[in-house]
Amino acid sequence: MKNYLSIQLVIKKVFDWCLGLILLMLLWPVFVLIAVAIKLDSRGPVFFKQMRVGQNQRQFECYKFRSMYCYNDESIHRKLIEQLMTQDKEQKQASIIVYEKINVKRITRCGRILRKFKLDELPQIWNVVKGDMSFVGPRPAIDYEIKYHNQNMLRRFNVKSGLTGLWQINSGRSIDYKNMVTMDLYYVDHWSLLLDFKIILKTISLLCGIARKP
Repeated sequence: MKNYLSIQLVIKKVFDWCLGLILLMLLWPVFVLIAVAIKLDSRGPVFFKQMRVGQNQRQFECYKFRSMYCYNDESIHRKLIEQLMTQDKEQKQASIIVYEKINVKRITRCGRILRKFKLDELPQIWNVVKGDMSFVGPRPAIDYEIKYHNQNMLRRFNVKSGLTGLWQINSGRSIDYKNMVTMDLYYVDHWSLLLDFKIILKTISLLCGIARKP
């Protein structure tokens, strides 16, 4: 059984690296167009870089296209995480509504389009090629989230973080943190290449659905 899992892990690693390189070569014109749009829309760098926690709780620099104005205040998100981990269900919903109202003012015009079509995540393909991430896996955490993890929750770092995963394709508009961790742990406990394949297909289906919306 261990040998079978080891073979699957090797296949996953090779798949990530090969697909990542292919996508980078195919999408470089898109990267250039997005970079120009970001620079024309607002002042600041093209890329947003943030330290994230991945496999084995190792920190790595995660890349995104910048979708917010440069005066972004990290404490707003930090406060939301604290509320999502400590409040009851009704309080969480109220906190999410307040956060979304504040957050929408911080997002640039270009950023709204990038986020709608998930284009802001494209630079993470480079994280996949570097080996920091996989195409499928748990969402990479921010360091201040870790203090709310118990020993069981920390198991989500037993595998590589992913561009997409069970939470991303099932959450809808919900950002319930504990629900996200539950899905991440299910992925860790039931991982297989077949599960990855199903998640990728569902992700493509959702993206196509977004693209068809007016």
